[in-house]
Amino acid sequence: MRRRASRTAPLVTMMRALAHAGVTEVRDFSDPTALPLLPLGWRLIARWAQRALAGKPGTLERFFARSRGTFDVVALRTRVLDEAWHAAYAAGTRQLVLLGAGLDGRAFRLDDLSDVAVFEVDHPATQALKRARARALVPRAAKHTYVPVDFEQEDLDVALAMAGQDASHPTFWIWEGVTPYLTVDAQRATLAAVARRSAPGSALAMEYIEPGGHEQQERLPRLFGEPWIGLETRVEAAARLTEAGFQTVEDTSMDDWRARFSKGPLREEQTRQRIVVARR
Repeated sequence: MRRRASRTAPLVTMMRALAHAGVTEVRDFSDPTALPLLPLGWRLIARWAQRALAGKPGTLERFFARSRGTFDVVALRTRVLDEAWHAAYAAGTRQLVLLGAGLDGRAFRLDDLSDVAVFEVDHPATQALKRARARALVPRAAKHTYVPVDFEQEDLDVALAMAGQDASHPTFWIWEGVTPYLTVDAQRATLAAVARRSAPGSALAMEYIEPGGHEQQERLPRLFGEPWIGLETRVEAAARLTEAGFQTVEDTSMDDWRARFSKGPLREEQTRQRIVVARR
């Protein structure tokens, strides 16, 4: 059983912090919670990177050209998932569950939470880091609850019931940046638990990664000791959702996200991240 906090969660949060500081091609990106949520060492790295990239004219443009837009994957998926939540809220959903929340700042920055119950689910060690870093932040949600769960070892259904998530009312689930790190069995068990706790009208927005074509991207998670072990094709993702009782509404790629939210030029897609939205 893993006892340490996620090593990739601060990396993802640093990318949000840099995007908030302007190191992004994503239009109107804002996440003022990212920098405060970072541990000190990561905050120093973020500030150094911001100065380096903004130091000389043209440096930022060259950086994005060399990275072919892959640096923006975190900012883009954040925008996509935020918009999916806004749509669910507009349709009447008043429960939001963040699966594998890491150092997510949504409970402290989204505007449409004043009558919403937010539940943050994550490994106990990662959640301990999150709670320590979030002490200075004020939740915007009517109810904000941390739910410590090891997806590979513990019963998500029971944990959410004990935390007060109401399975008789619609819930919106965000499962971001988690599935590649889970076994197929853990993915299926999580989806089954989500389905059991999803009243009619609930929806799930799940990020996943297709196999192939990103050897360079896989190098960093391996370096951090958290290799990708749960890649899945579009067909496999759809099948697992159907098996759990969900109906796919849309399944979008980085190209789709860029078309909606990027102010940069069209680029050859260098990542196979996707987000599927499915309804119960």
